[in-house]
Amino acid sequence: MWVQIRSEHEIRRRSDDPNQVEILVQQQAKALQELTAEVAALKTDLAATKQQQNKAVAFTVRFSASEVQVAPKGVFHFDVVPYNIGNGYSTNSGIFTAPFSGVYVFIVNIMITNDESYIQVAIDKSGTPLAETHADSSNADTWNKGMTHVTVHLTEGEQVWVRQNDGGTGIFGEWWTTFTGFLLHAD
Repeated sequence: MWVQIRSEHEIRRRSDDPNQVEILVQQQAKALQELTAEVAALKTDLAATKQQQNKAVAFTVRFSASEVQVAPKGVFHFDVVPYNIGNGYSTNSGIFTAPFSGVYVFIVNIMITNDESYIQVAIDKSGTPLAETHADSSNADTWNKGMTHVTVHLTEGEQVWVRQNDGGTGIFGEWWTTFTGFLLHAD
């Protein structure tokens, strides 16, 4: 907004005309009122931005064992949590619970053991598959990895986990099988 500031000389020159001075005062009062409203709106926007910045959520989890047996159709219970900002991931349940509503990204990497023919793994949201990956060592392709990712909106309290969907149950742990998620944008 452009605000016209009158010089003292101009105000004095018009001081002999009371109507002109009154009009000038009213214009300046209106401009001040508009600026005050604009500053208040900017303060509100700044407070909302700061509040949204405080909603950081990110985690990466893995297994401590070098080889892991997972249950058929079972949730992966990752037990090493190097990073868990927002405390959304639970090692007790193997489930991530969204602490805030917003858009999240999830990534899973798996490596099948050589004694399994294949494994299919899903990222589930409250029991519904969002994405799946597959690792296959049946063609003498040892150390086969699978990876998938998904972007999804979660409402606060909704849950996401990784589970075995089909095939074998033996995977390599440690750094070879990981689950990562982060809040891309809070509502």
